[in-house]
Amino acid sequence: MCIGVPALVQHVYEDKLSAIVGEEEHLRTVSLMMLLDEVHVGDYLLIQVGNFAVDKVEKQEALKAIKLQQALAEGDYERAAELY
Repeated sequence: MCIGVPALVQHVYEDKLSAIVGEEEHLRTVSLMMLLDEVHVGDYLLIQVGNFAVDKVEKQEALKAIKLQQALAEGDYERAAELY
């Protein structure tokens, strides 16, 4: 089982094989080679180990997962339980 992390697409390269995802200081390049769907700026992708995008996710689902990760990182387990 792999853990995926949602990330916002900031830029799609011309070849459409990779994209820049993340927020401000946490940007990274990921491979789009495992996706069947076309990717656009503003989409949310599920990123797994090795920086591979494995799925597109709905914005609301992605934002909920990001908030949950932030709560866990901050040690706010009550908020994390509410979000889960």
